[in-house]
Amino acid sequence: RQHRAGGSKRAGWSGRSFSWEAVHGAGQRLSWAVTLFDLFCSQSSLELGALWRGVSLAASVHVQPQLAQHPRPPVVPTPIACADDQRLLWMERLLRLARLAGSRGEVPVAAVVLDGRGRCLGWGTNQRQTRQDPLGHAELVALRQAAGLRGDWRFNDSTLLVTLEPCPMCAGALIQARMGTVVFGAADPKRGALGGCLDLSIDPSAHHPMVVLGGVLAAEAQDLLAGWFRQQRRQQRLDRSTRPSGRREAPFQAD
Repeated sequence: RQHRAGGSKRAGWSGRSFSWEAVHGAGQRLSWAVTLFDLFCSQSSLELGALWRGVSLAASVHVQPQLAQHPRPPVVPTPIACADDQRLLWMERLLRLARLAGSRGEVPVAAVVLDGRGRCLGWGTNQRQTRQDPLGHAELVALRQAAGLRGDWRFNDSTLLVTLEPCPMCAGALIQARMGTVVFGAADPKRGALGGCLDLSIDPSAHHPMVVLGGVLAAEAQDLLAGWFRQQRRQQRLDRSTRPSGRREAPFQAD
């Protein structure tokens, strides 16, 4: 009797488990049927086709549960392929922003981060003098803003455009951010780190492959920078000439 009772108990537990699965499956089928009926009434063929593909996929997984044990490999996002007209358009906007930054006493450099669909995620200009921040480069300002908006620090499918070739600090930050593509205007043979004085994008320490494209409106960007530095040097000479001079001592004369 004990053996028979134990067997009936196990059978009842397995039957209860099967009944719960059946109820769950019936509920799913009912929800799919209601959604299909709503879509039929709204005559949304695109949504209906998408839902039908989802129902078919769920049914195939239910019939063949071994497929769920081998998920597909993750899809690696590819960098956005900006057309030439898009690069020119964004670089013209950045040059206008850089000119405004130069009028505030900052080095005229501006940057923008675009997502995989070409939408602006973040932008920035140099702010080292304004904020007295040694990290206030345009690329880092744009990166920080884009990461806050996106909620992620990875930018494999994104593109950064900047008017001047990034320095070693900014180039290293772009590599760490997994930036997909970097487009810059004027080259910097003294401090540029993406082909100017060195190229961190092809360095063995660069664990992330990054596409680099330079020379977009390079002449305009170079003229803007050269004119700004020329004006700064002229202003410094003017300040020294108008500065009140103190008492000058007689020059030393040997006997």
